[in-house]
Amino acid sequence: MKKLAALLEEFQVWDFEYEVNGFPATDLPSCVITVIDENGAVKEIDHYLGDSLNEMERPMTLEEFEEEMDRIIGTKTYI
Repeated sequence: MKKLAALLEEFQVWDFEYEVNGFPATDLPSCVITVIDENGAVKEIDHYLGDSLNEMERPMTLEEFEEEMDRIIGTKTYI
């Protein structure tokens, strides 16, 4: 849990704003990440994987964040 909390902090998840940059295809997968803090505040990122992100300067890209989160929680075990 500490690794996951550190990742959320490093990525600055609460400050992240995802804007879809219109993409003509809508049949590609998406990745939805929902974070709920100890006070019940909710942050949801619905990342359409067919989008081309113009990411602002961040410690890591959204894709890197998603991959690291998968590694920490062991997603491959369930796929």
